[in-house]
Amino acid sequence: MFSSALFWSQLIESSEDKPSEATRWKRHAFKYPKNTWTEGVNYYFDPQPSKEFKDTFARAVRAWEQDTCIEFKEDPTAADKIRIKTNERGCASNVGRVGGEQLMYLGKGCETFDNMVHELGHSLGLLHMMNRHDRDEYITVHEWNIKPPDNCGKELSASTEWKPLTDMMMYVNAEDFIDGYDKCNYWIKSANNTFIAVKIKSLRPAGPVRNGCVEAGVEIKAQKNQVLTGYRYNSSIKP
Repeated sequence: MFSSALFWSQLIESSEDKPSEATRWKRHAFKYPKNTWTEGVNYYFDPQPSKEFKDTFARAVRAWEQDTCIEFKEDPTAADKIRIKTNERGCASNVGRVGGEQLMYLGKGCETFDNMVHELGHSLGLLHMMNRHDRDEYITVHEWNIKPPDNCGKELSASTEWKPLTDMMMYVNAEDFIDGYDKCNYWIKSANNTFIAVKIKSLRPAGPVRNGCVEAGVEIKAQKNQVLTGYRYNSSIKP
């Protein structure tokens, strides 16, 4: 079985900051002392972007400063700072202050005021509204009315011969990054008393990725309990 994956995740969450089962649905934002910017928010660009980019970023910073007590400062020498990557694909940010140097991605397609304000919000500790503990009180999702992209997730039937499967998700350009899906789920079925074999032929991007499965990966759930994490392959692992 051939599989290809290419996608991006918008939140970069450190393992220490992941909520436990007991608290996972009670958070609207990270507001613990270690996640709070107590001395203002320091940042720098890598590499230096265009003047238009910096002007737009300055507007996004002012949008946060004008209605809050938060101060932003461009300072590459600060102990705690955000390294803003401007030459890589996608929009992503750590949630809250991580400590030391942390990352924010504002690549191609993410140079807009709205995207910058959004990612700055994540860096301050804000999560998506869909992560609110009370979201189900205000939102009703009609899953039957959600149209997935073509060939994204379906029920497959195994056979005695290899069947190829190619999939691509969240290819990062200005439109697909906003409208695309970041994951697809396939359910492979076979006859009783048989085994299913899956062979990963390749993953793209082919080179190592900084965040492993966060950027591109395939997870195979072979356990009876499908809630548990399965076997993971990411684009930094050679199949």
